Amino acid sequence: MRFTFLVSLLCFHHLIAQTDDSSRTLSITAADPRRSFDANAKVWFSANQAIAYGLDILSMRISRSNSLPFRASQLSAAVWTNAMLRYYSHEMAHEYLYRKSNALFNSGINIHRWTSSYVPGFYYPSWYKDPVVSNNYSDDQLLSAIAAGLNQDEWNARTLWREAIDLDQPYYESISFLMTKLRDVLYILSSGSNEKPFASGQNIESLTQTVYATSPQLFDDINLYRLALLNRGIELSNRSFLRQALFADLLTWKTWTSVYSIFYFLHYGTHPAKQDTKWQAPLVSFYLTHRGTFYNLEIPFKLPSDHLLLINIGSMKDGNSPFSRHVRFGAEYSPLRLHQRLTVMPFVFMNLNESDLGVLAGAQLNAQIIKHMQLTLLCEYHQHDMLENTIKGEEQGFHFEWGIRHKLTGK
Repeated sequence: MRFTFLVSLLCFHHLIAQTDDSSRTLSITAADPRRSFDANAKVWFSANQAIAYGLDILSMRISRSNSLPFRASQLSAAVWTNAMLRYYSHEMAHEYLYRKSNALFNSGINIHRWTSSYVPGFYYPSWYKDPVVSNNYSDDQLLSAIAAGLNQDEWNARTLWREAIDLDQPYYESISFLMTKLRDVLYILSSGSNEKPFASGQNIESLTQTVYATSPQLFDDINLYRLALLNRGIELSNRSFLRQALFADLLTWKTWTSVYSIFYFLHYGTHPAKQDTKWQAPLVSFYLTHRGTFYNLEIPFKLPSDHLLLINIGSMKDGNSPFSRHVRFGAEYSPLRLHQRLTVMPFVFMNLNESDLGVLAGAQLNAQIIKHMQLTLLCEYHQHDMLENTIKGEEQGFHFEWGIRHKLTGK
């Protein structure tokens, strides 16, 4: 699936005339996007990049591209395609747990149920699956499955932020970022319930069945997560939930520059020029875990010779404690040039919590294969790491992964 997707995008690139001045990046990893946060995020990112590239080419070739109606139609197309890709990426994430346990799924198109979720017939929740025996999973696993969709949205926003950390900010990427970064806020606002109809102490399987049968208005990601925490003695009202999500989203500078970029494009038909500055905008991410919410602050520092130092500071908060239950800190450094065509990005993170010490350490190697194409190799070790093991659900130990980065360019 992932290789077919990459080949299709490369073919799309070569069908476009090479005289157009547009540039986007595709990044695909050799992992199943139905089982991995990272692979899912990269497919989401690359699909959006290919679409953005096509819209750029279209605008260059239509003489009326400078008109306001045309720019508005471009924005509308960008919102629709982003909503579609975000939807499928989000829903796919909910099934990581079951797919990693080899539950049987049939991803075929349902020609008998032509209900459309953006792509007619490809209605994601009707991807047929055998009944999943949830009793086979722990409460922690089931709660993580509930939170996986919103965590995937947050990880997608982070992926885009990392890819564009030192680049201009076109309108399409701005829409992509806002629609994923603000997804939690919109979801909380649409859920909007503080009902507490269930006694604490229920297991997650019983809780979800009871909600589905007796209070279907609460059967959504936000309320299921809130009630699951409540059953563990962690109070998280929707109002508190909303404040926490807004705290992360509004403190992220890219949220504001994305809004500005969209209005700038609508008015001028281009994106604002990037300022020549050493200051880089930080990112505040907001994740949901089985023990409470987790904030992660990433601060980039532009060093001489175009090196980048990325500092990470993360902390957990449940309904009854300050930001101190679980602390994560570390840094990444890039690029260290080993050869004219070979660079490496080392990283190390430490985790301190009530009972465990954790670590994530490793490096990513980037090798230039041909012009505009790189081979990437990731080697890392993680144990009790908040992001890799708790939020993303990766198994502890060594992890190896390879992929390809390709720059779509008309130059």
